[in-house]
Amino acid sequence: DTALSYNNIALVKFSTGYFNGALSMLEKALAIRLKVLGEEHADTAMSYNNIAEVKEEMGDYDGALQMHKEALAIREKVLGKDHTSTIRSRNNIEKCLKTRERTLGA
Repeated sequence: DTALSYNNIALVKFSTGYFNGALSMLEKALAIRLKVLGEEHADTAMSYNNIAEVKEEMGDYDGALQMHKEALAIREKVLGKDHTSTIRSRNNIEKCLKTRERTLGA
């Protein structure tokens, strides 16, 4: 599907250090998933998570945290609190907070 294609292109851009390009592709994927699948879908949560990872790498910790929290809320509702993806989301938030503190001292 088109959203998956955007996501895959973003992964390549991310892996080569082209973070702005990756973010643009991921935002397109998210827009499609929101329109087609809605807010309460695991793939939509994955899009939020992927955007968070790029934002974190770019040093936008507040933006990353917001995206991680969106992903977590969806995963808790759709997959349950004990699902591995939900647990991963909680870990991602903790990791982002620690990175922000270490980097910015905030």
